[in-house]
Amino acid sequence: MPDLPEYNGSWSMIYSLFRRWGKSGIFDRMLTVLAADPDDESVMLDA
Repeated sequence: MPDLPEYNGSWSMIYSLFRRWGKSGIFDRMLTVLAADPDDESVMLDA
C-alpha cells in the first residue's frame, strides 16, 4: 500500500486523480507555466 497520509484520502482516489490529470494535460500546462518564469532561487530534481 502506498505511503499517503490519511487526510489526503484513499490511495485509489489519489491515483485516479493523478491519472485523470495526466491524461487531460494538466501537468503539461503546469510545467509550461512554471517554465515561463523560472525562479533559479530554488531548484529541485526528482528522479
